[in-house]
Amino acid sequence: MDNIIFIGSSIISVIVNKTAVAPFERLKLLKQSDIYYKMNNYNKNIINSFKFIYKNEGFKGYYRGNLINIYRMIPAYAIKYPVYDNFMKNKTKTSYGEKFYYGYLTGLIQTTATYPIDFLRTRLTLDNKMLKLYKTNLVNYTKHLIKNNGIKSLYNGFSGSILFYPFYIAIQFSIFNYFKEYGYNPLISGGITGMITDGIMYPSDIIRRQLQINGVNETKKKYSGIINCINKIYIKEGINGFYKGFGINLFKSIPEAAIQFAVYEYCKEIGLTYL
Repeated sequence: MDNIIFIGSSIISVIVNKTAVAPFERLKLLKQSDIYYKMNNYNKNIINSFKFIYKNEGFKGYYRGNLINIYRMIPAYAIKYPVYDNFMKNKTKTSYGEKFYYGYLTGLIQTTATYPIDFLRTRLTLDNKMLKLYKTNLVNYTKHLIKNNGIKSLYNGFSGSILFYPFYIAIQFSIFNYFKEYGYNPLISGGITGMITDGIMYPSDIIRRQLQINGVNETKKKYSGIINCINKIYIKEGINGFYKGFGINLFKSIPEAAIQFAVYEYCKEIGLTYL
């Protein structure tokens, strides 16, 4: 019974959390993707960028990709917290390094298991000027990719994620648990964790997204690998290129992390268990 309640709480948390910040999430991803296309459609302030989305796609444009993002995060949460807690089981006191290490292992498992849906979510969140198959849905786009490029196409850009994202999870868990040990409120701790983690790891998110859309629409790939991607972004955009959309990201990442960790801690406090 507890397992069912915990799963239900996690799903509700994901739906509320992601839907609340969906417009900011969409804009962030579009700003990141605009580096690849160099259309400058989103190289504006937040207000004007939102106006462009509305003009180009209507109100529904603010929530394009939200459903698939929810699909992505439900298994991600279901893996992330139980796996980390299992690593930390029966450890009454751990060093910061141990927290980081177990967080990194958790990130490796989560990234490998959920990467295809993350990749598809990135592609399907592009706008109608970026993705030719804009009107397609998740099932049809998946079939299209597999038919044209095989199952391996769902792991396009995987190297960028597996190299960087586990460090994101490692920093996230180690910082949150550091504050937790000092008795900070989970909501405040989660918010601070989101701000610090995104501040450190945001450039890797840019690189990850660039590799995920590399060769989109069956065009010739612009990047031959991670190093080539970093070099080209720096040459075209300078250091600012690695922080495209960072401001808008803070609007979503701080409350998102705060809610995520607060719900996680609340479920543990009232005795809900994992599968």
